[in-house]
Amino acid sequence: MQGFINHGMQNIVIKKAINEAIDNNAKTWSYIKTILLDCDNKKVFTEADFNKRQQEYESKKQEKHSKNKGKSSTQETGYQHYEQREYEDLEDLYANLPRDKK
Repeated sequence: MQGFINHGMQNIVIKKAINEAIDNNAKTWSYIKTILLDCDNKKVFTEADFNKRQQEYESKKQEKHSKNKGKSSTQETGYQHYEQREYEDLEDLYANLPRDKK
């Protein structure tokens, strides 16, 4: 953590990164380090920068959610190109099933 502080990151940013990891139920150093590296790469060194980063993330998340809203579950999974099977005579279908031996 000292390396991030030496690079200009405020202590509050590190604390917020830890809280973000806890909020995401990922309480490992590697997860926290990933958040801090992301902040470092994006030049997020102050609390105001971190808050802006969070707002942008939430905005993108909402945008993605609104794009997916209204799609059926088949559209989301990619199975929309298959026609629903129709069976006229289920007795033939069940006749070929193996019987339990007693």
